[in-house]
Amino acid sequence: MPALTHILQSLTEDDYPGIGRYVWRPEGGRREWSQGLIRLYGRIEAPRCEAEFMACVHPDDRLRVEGETEAFLTGDANSYTRSFRIVRPDRSVRYVIDRARIERDAQGCVTGIFGLNMDVTDLPEMTKSGVDAETEIVGGRADDMSRVLTDRERFDFGQRTSGLALADIDYQAGTVSLDAVGAQLYGFGKGP
Repeated sequence: MPALTHILQSLTEDDYPGIGRYVWRPEGGRREWSQGLIRLYGRIEAPRCEAEFMACVHPDDRLRVEGETEAFLTGDANSYTRSFRIVRPDRSVRYVIDRARIERDAQGCVTGIFGLNMDVTDLPEMTKSGVDAETEIVGGRADDMSRVLTDRERFDFGQRTSGLALADIDYQAGTVSLDAVGAQLYGFGKGP
């Protein structure tokens, strides 16, 4: 634990509001957050476990974040970047970009994740794109939308805002066609 503390103490965000760092050792469940990250999440102390961290993530983003985390832990990537929303204790919603470096042992098991979160809520040109529409629904505009959109438009809207990936599979031809979300999910660019 002292090594983790030393790493975090050398990384200070006091001069950079909205930025915070963490070290996560999944094997032992050890997680340390810098003071900047604790402030970013509006907390008094860092979460003690993964479930407590997930409680900070916006309910509409949790399933995706859980899936991404599982992919990072079981895959072979050495870094990741993702975005999601958090809900602070005062119920305010903030947009966060999470970038991390993954260290693995010789067998490929994750030994440590060293990450940086940045609050981009006040930076509209940054990665808020996919979840903006969800925020409108959470904000109570879903009822208005259901009266003006057709069923197909509601389906398309739900698919776009939920991050749900769609694929057309032709088993006879042996082909798969991915929509834009699916293509991006599998690293094939931003178009279908």
